Amino acid sequence: MKLLFLVSSLGIGGAERQTISLINNLENFDVHLLSLSATNDLVGEISSGKLKSFRSLNKKNRFDLLRLLAKVSSIIRSVAPDIIYLVNSYPVLFGYLSKVLSGSHYKLVASLHSTSFRNTYSSLLFRSVYRPLLNKLDHIVFVSKVQRDFWQTHYDIRNVNTSVIYNGISLAKFRNFRLADVDKQKLRAQLGLQESDLVFCMCTALRPEKNHLLAISALQRLLNDKIPARLVIVGEGQMRKQIETVLNRNNLTSSVHLVGAKQDIRPYLALANVFLLTSSSVETFSIAVLEAMAMGKPIIAPNIGGLCEQVFHGKNGFLFQKDNERQLVECIINMYKNGMIESMGSSSREIVSQFDEKIMARKYERLFTRLTEGSA
Repeated sequence: MKLLFLVSSLGIGGAERQTISLINNLENFDVHLLSLSATNDLVGEISSGKLKSFRSLNKKNRFDLLRLLAKVSSIIRSVAPDIIYLVNSYPVLFGYLSKVLSGSHYKLVASLHSTSFRNTYSSLLFRSVYRPLLNKLDHIVFVSKVQRDFWQTHYDIRNVNTSVIYNGISLAKFRNFRLADVDKQKLRAQLGLQESDLVFCMCTALRPEKNHLLAISALQRLLNDKIPARLVIVGEGQMRKQIETVLNRNNLTSSVHLVGAKQDIRPYLALANVFLLTSSSVETFSIAVLEAMAMGKPIIAPNIGGLCEQVFHGKNGFLFQKDNERQLVECIINMYKNGMIESMGSSSREIVSQFDEKIMARKYERLFTRLTEGSA
């Protein structure tokens, strides 16, 4: 069976990482990959021999539609796929129009990785353009139950051919990671961390919706309460200068460490006591949370998207109302002062067992097979 993956880009992000993981774990499929963008940082993580072909188009801007559509249609004709797998909304436009224009009979499957939109423009664009197309696809995959319910209720997705397939990760890669004592001491010294510190780790791009400033404000309150809290932020992005300004203004440069984007986040997770997420929107089923869980970390996160299907309040972490600093601080203090970190971390290891990337891939394989046999 021929599969063509159509993605907006392969830049660093959760949906892109899930796509790479799926490609690496599919068996007995001829997989082709087409990226609409020249930004393809993650393509090197695709295992050797997994792709029959990879093509990258240089999307100039959002209005570069006709040129891209002509190229996409030409590539689809040359590949002649049985199924085109569309990652998020934008590729849906190209997959659907190419099918209509060519009169081909390949199946269209979209995988959606967001719950809400970042701004009014994106929401309006979805309702006017993408929603009608999604309702005509052969199948839609959501990555959490909450997400599917939300899209069906708020965005009027009426396509009855849907399923929920949770994101998966390489559990072994994270569970089996051990940071040697000498390397741990070296990294601690580099960051100025003491053994007695309560270390939080965030692994998120520095974008407004990730709400790092909420985490920093909460950390300030913990320090005022004499709790030796430290925050390590792994990621890069447009908010760096604003975050640095806040840290300098509040004399927090020795308590909050911006280490930038890292190919391997495991050493930083190994140093942490708790994994922290403070996003105000967009989170659906967090890959970063799964990776932290696999390393035995308790999670503190906002109750948005499908995070409640990963973090079970009071068992492997705590959920707080988004943007609510008081609740966030209370969750941290409760976990810290009541000695829950170790037991909640153990629960994370147990819960994450169901989210292995191989389990995810087998579910997609069954879906693709059913579609081509006409039973999905």
